[in-house]
Amino acid sequence: ALQEAYQNNLKAYRDNKNVLETARTEGEAKGFDAGKTEGKAEGLKEGMELGEAKGLKEGKAEEKTEIARKLKQRGIDHETIAEITGLSIADIEKL
Repeated sequence: ALQEAYQNNLKAYRDNKNVLETARTEGEAKGFDAGKTEGKAEGLKEGMELGEAKGLKEGKAEEKTEIARKLKQRGIDHETIAEITGLSIADIEKL
């Protein structure tokens, strides 16, 4: 009878341990999936912000070049164009 009680208690212990392990594993998997989703969203947001900033910077550079080109066509001296646009005189001479 004592051996049977011991076996029953051992079985209950193992069952409880397995339930706990399964719950932990499933919880970790859900947390990992949630983390991936949050990480993807955060990465996408960061990528969009960097892309927008880069596009804005490139757009401003193109605008400066276009303004410099128009000023140069009107006969404005290179020093004045450089002062207005922030471009170097060497860059203005290439236009």
